Amino acid sequence: MKKRLCGGYIQLWKDNRLTAPAVWEKVLLEMKELCMDTAIIQFMDTADGIKLDESKLMARIILKYAQQNHIKVFLGLYGHSDVGHPDSVKPEQLNTSKIKSIAVARYLTTQFREEKAFYGWHLPLESWTENYPSATITNLNGYYKSLTAELKRMLPDKKVLISPFINVGRNEPGTVQETYTKILHRTGIDFLALQDSVGAKYISVNDPELPTYFAAICAACTANQIEMWANAESFALSPFLDNEGKPKKTAAEPARFIKQLELSQGASRIVTFDFFHYMNSRYPLIGDVRPPGYKEDVELLNLEYRAWLQRKETVIADGPCHFG
Repeated sequence: MKKRLCGGYIQLWKDNRLTAPAVWEKVLLEMKELCMDTAIIQFMDTADGIKLDESKLMARIILKYAQQNHIKVFLGLYGHSDVGHPDSVKPEQLNTSKIKSIAVARYLTTQFREEKAFYGWHLPLESWTENYPSATITNLNGYYKSLTAELKRMLPDKKVLISPFINVGRNEPGTVQETYTKILHRTGIDFLALQDSVGAKYISVNDPELPTYFAAICAACTANQIEMWANAESFALSPFLDNEGKPKKTAAEPARFIKQLELSQGASRIVTFDFFHYMNSRYPLIGDVRPPGYKEDVELLNLEYRAWLQRKETVIADGPCHFG
């Protein structure tokens, strides 16, 4: 029995901002058809483009169709452009992120407290598998602990999810385990979805160290009674560049993505980043922000994943993680 994707992220960007309800109806229906039960809105407010008054309207539509399709939704809080960068875990940045995230959560609580599909919060700040100094470890622990405590004070029944990632220049797995055991200590976080960083090319799907990072984070989560998920990146960097000279993103090559799923089997659950843009064949957006062949890449990944589901007996299963 193989674990399938239980769900995926939804990034709210210019290409899907304020889309019509019929669009979101199709997206949530497709998630249901792919046997998913979880949608994660990455963030609802950012410093550089996503505004809460707009994302609130989209979230209301998403929650409506999520309930119809028996999908639970995590609402993301405040995000910023340097997410994951070491500069983003300095005390002043962490404090700003916490204050703004709490403000966003309070507002969303007034809007969506009674929504049945509203399952939990996603904290967009992405820590790394970095060689963090002891002061940064303490600061991150304090950030997660205090923010989670406030979120659970507001809505005690809502879960809290974070999603760190494996970075370039990463620390060795043994140190990562020790570091994250300290970062996660008594934070109250419920779920940690480790991004495999394969799409970002921070590590190869064929790198023999990749499973050891999953094992390290699994051990840290187990020590802190946190359910460890895997976050398989369903995108790839194309050879086409955007206006800033950065590679445009397209859907992952199916064989690579299936291997990512196979490597993630020890996690409690598996999600993907992100479903909307790279696996959603019902509404693959195209335009000047997408590389040539983007639509075809999305449709192919969706088709091959469906074929994988048909070939395998699959399940969504909570419980302890196990790697190695």
